Amino acid sequence: MIYPDEGKFHCFGCGSYGNYADFLIKTGVAADFKEAIKELHNIAGVPYNGNNGSKNNNNKIALLFKDALKKNKSAIEYIKKRGISESSIEKFMLGYGVPTRELREGVPENLFSNRIIFPIIMGKEIYGCTGRSIDGTLPKYKNSPGLSKSKLLYGLFPQSVKSWGFIILVEGYIDAIMMHQYGFDNTAAIMGSSLSNEQIELIKKYKVVLALDGDKAGQEAAKKAAKDLLKMGVHAKIAELPDKKDPADIIAEGDDMASIIDNAIPAVEFLLKMAAD
Repeated sequence: MIYPDEGKFHCFGCGSYGNYADFLIKTGVAADFKEAIKELHNIAGVPYNGNNGSKNNNNKIALLFKDALKKNKSAIEYIKKRGISESSIEKFMLGYGVPTRELREGVPENLFSNRIIFPIIMGKEIYGCTGRSIDGTLPKYKNSPGLSKSKLLYGLFPQSVKSWGFIILVEGYIDAIMMHQYGFDNTAAIMGSSLSNEQIELIKKYKVVLALDGDKAGQEAAKKAAKDLLKMGVHAKIAELPDKKDPADIIAEGDDMASIIDNAIPAVEFLLKMAAD
């Protein structure tokens, strides 16, 4: 099964899973990671120069998209309607994916055309970009070729987490941005609803508060994540969000997100509560 929003695949027959580069290698389309990246660029119609995976090149691409955002009123309006401030736009280097003149087989191609761009920032590095559709185009999210989101946490700034003494994990990019804007700069997004073991490894030395979406899917994801965190010896609590609300909604509506975080319950208590329902 392919999960385009997360850039992942999972074969329930043989148990294989991973990102798109892994898929090309496992299916024999590419011999190794470098060849897979070249093929992904070819599929996306994005020129490959051999350095696209470098952090330096990621910075250049992010700055290009960031500059494009300043020239697109509809993209800026979309971002501001979500409650995102100018300072947050700057901090997270939000951008806009403009169409290019590159042609592939006679058809204009661009991976991120007409999408809000979220550079995947972790610490002082940019590891790639994700583009979010703002006009209903599917898939909702597209990722840089070879970007392995399951190994990263969006908006993770270790120094801030260290200062707070704990980390808050949310699902989405805008959730993380709004939490930082609200004052919780110890927040990071898992970029989906599934917390991976690789992501847990990044933060297992900290206390964790899970603040996943308040819908049924979010609660099921919190249940699985709570079990995985406990298995790996992580001190975890679960913040219980109102039904069908995410952190960005709560903050935008002026509700008290701080109290929700303060009232987070221990993971064991949350699991017992879920089992009783």
